[in-house]
Amino acid sequence: MKLPKISLCVPTYNRGLFIADTIRSVLNQTESDFELIILNDASPDSTEEIVKQFKDERIRYYKNETNLGVPENYNRVFSLARGELVCLLEDHDLLDPKYLEKLLPLFDKYSNIVFAFTGIDLIDQQGKTTKRFLHPFQDWVSGKEMLRRLLVRLTCPCSLTTVIRKSILENYDPPFSSNYWWYADIPLWMTLCSKGDVGYIREPLLKMRERENEHFLNDKHWESQLCLDSIHKDHWNLLHKGFSPGYCFDRIVFECAKVWNVFRYRANKLFYSRQKWSKEDKVGTRKFIHLLGRILVASLAIFPFSWGECLSAKYVAWWKGRHVADSYEVEEK
Repeated sequence: MKLPKISLCVPTYNRGLFIADTIRSVLNQTESDFELIILNDASPDSTEEIVKQFKDERIRYYKNETNLGVPENYNRVFSLARGELVCLLEDHDLLDPKYLEKLLPLFDKYSNIVFAFTGIDLIDQQGKTTKRFLHPFQDWVSGKEMLRRLLVRLTCPCSLTTVIRKSILENYDPPFSSNYWWYADIPLWMTLCSKGDVGYIREPLLKMRERENEHFLNDKHWESQLCLDSIHKDHWNLLHKGFSPGYCFDRIVFECAKVWNVFRYRANKLFYSRQKWSKEDKVGTRKFIHLLGRILVASLAIFPFSWGECLSAKYVAWWKGRHVADSYEVEEK
């Protein structure tokens, strides 16, 4: 049996509302040499009935007997892949029809590419584009350059959906570590960047859907930030093997990025959502940034809360009137 060029892997849980659109976006690809693997993580909703409505020999459907959760479900769906390349596609995201046609040639053009990704359109629950994420990369990016970018910033230029060379991925068992919770893809990108280079198509060929309002990560800001901080600290040695001027400079850049992240978060609560700085925020800040950074963030307290109420109306009007822009960093995972 001829093996497919690429395995598109869709781990899914309780996304019956969107899974059909995701499947259609795969079946509509102009590049047809693929298999679509759908792994249902014991969803109690209608996911299974919806998937079984599709009659295409390229679809392989599996269902876990018990819920594995993230990232164990990611690891299992990857283990089922037979293609030369693999791609993990979230169960509510959509691919442009030319996603594979434009990405796959990069792996023939550049033999040292370990994974590749594209620009992203962030869409809401109705499918309307709300942001555009494009980056000034060429179609080939040095792995070391991308690794440094990943390590000194808290944002990631790619989403979970990338195309990965399976021969490289097989060196890591499991590829997704349970130590890093929902963000287990980021340490994988860091590790892969230390082994090779990265490909990029500067077109928004992936539509990444915003989280639902009831998504469990929406109220876990500090858990997310501390997990990301742990990922960076645990993988710093991929870029710097020991103490050096470069190490010191990059750590300063990273610590500044963390302070700016918290400063923006507090300003957003003050001027946009009009929420007070909670005890949880104080504890999270103390764990996340150093003393000098905490003093800077605390300086926002000099603004009376009423100022935030006055300024927020102008802020909201500006935000709603803003056009979809270029050169953003991906912050939603």
